[in-house]
Amino acid sequence: MLDFLQSLWYNKFQHSLLYSAELRKLEIYLNSNNSLAGAVIICPGGAYARTTEREGKPVALAINKMGLHAFVLHYDVKNPPLFTRPLEQLACAIKHVRKNAKKYNVNPDNITVMGFSAGGHLAASLGVYWHKPEFFKGDVNSEVYKPNALVLCYAVLSGGKFKHERSFYNLLGDNTDVLQNYSLETKICEKTPKTFMWHTADDAAVAVENTLLFAKGLSKHKVPYEMHIYPHGVHGLSLATQETATNEEQINPYVSTWINRLEEFLKGDSYDKN
Repeated sequence: MLDFLQSLWYNKFQHSLLYSAELRKLEIYLNSNNSLAGAVIICPGGAYARTTEREGKPVALAINKMGLHAFVLHYDVKNPPLFTRPLEQLACAIKHVRKNAKKYNVNPDNITVMGFSAGGHLAASLGVYWHKPEFFKGDVNSEVYKPNALVLCYAVLSGGKFKHERSFYNLLGDNTDVLQNYSLETKICEKTPKTFMWHTADDAAVAVENTLLFAKGLSKHKVPYEMHIYPHGVHGLSLATQETATNEEQINPYVSTWINRLEEFLKGDSYDKN
């Protein structure tokens, strides 16, 4: 159900806004020559209370520079607790991109889901639950929801000792009896897609243990992954450059190398062979 489509042009990149009841808002950034390529669906963070612009458009344009298409999902965060509402919208987004692969010139077998902070929790939720029929009733073929890879940036992942209280409160409210279902390091299986992760060791908002525990789960189930733990850096760095910074702490040249390492991951043999 596509209610509205408005096309604009920014710096040779096609930028569209697509609104629907299911998708909320999906920003579309096609690569510079609209050639056949993989795609990355980006879920900005914001503790499930907002979706920050710093982790949206600037990241999408960085993905475009890799020759890939990018989509930014501004999932619904109104009227918490949200429960599975954001997950359903992300599932709708990946299904939309895959079903419209010819229209967008996207390789339907090369769709990555990326998330920052709470958006990382959303991305990883699809990664561990895409094949579960109880989450996606009505579709016989759950493959339409499958991410071909995950990218998790200083992600909220664990509902245990190291959980990010605000994110889980906005997601679940006082319904702590279902918290285990959202502690994603415990939901990994062999169907979880290959994963690229990064975090800073001294992140004071979302503990690095979230990423370490998820990596341990991936290793247990022999899911390929690449992980970078940088020694220093505040939470919410985005690209860690002047472009995405709102203060000096958010500029970190060493951490800013993560986007180059991601490009190697997305284009390298480790991605193509799995």
